[in-house]
Amino acid sequence: MSDLLCQRTDEVLAAARTGSWSDALRKHAARCPACGDALLVETLLAEEGRTALSEAEIRMPDAGVVWRRVRLAERRDDRRREVERATLPIAVVQRIAWACGAAGGAFAVWHSLPVLSRWFDGLGRFLEWRAPHITDHGEAGLLAVAVLVLFGVLFGVYSEWAEG
Repeated sequence: MSDLLCQRTDEVLAAARTGSWSDALRKHAARCPACGDALLVETLLAEEGRTALSEAEIRMPDAGVVWRRVRLAERRDDRRREVERATLPIAVVQRIAWACGAAGGAFAVWHSLPVLSRWFDGLGRFLEWRAPHITDHGEAGLLAVAVLVLFGVLFGVYSEWAEG
């Protein structure tokens, strides 16, 4: 918009709104940068206003409907928070139980290593007899494979349990 001020800008805008143009005012608006800019803005705003008013889909919803939707959303949030608060002790106990189970399983494996070693030794001899290339890495490799298979089975069982 032009930085220049014109004293006839109000007259030009009034003529644009009412449609009553004089020849002198029309010539002035064409020559004056401030009035021309003001007329351009006035024309664009009037056109936008007519477009907005003519579009039927621009209707504000009833205040009661908006209020009920807000209240319903608040109630849903309140219920969600109440459920989270109520189930928090259960979740904590469940995590503690998983940690105790893992620690107990680790202790049981550690405590029964001599028995497992003898068992894996027998398994190693069996595999050596059936497939000698498997035991090339020694007992530690075989034990690692067995433990990985065991964890894979446990993870699969847990995944099935968690989905159901």
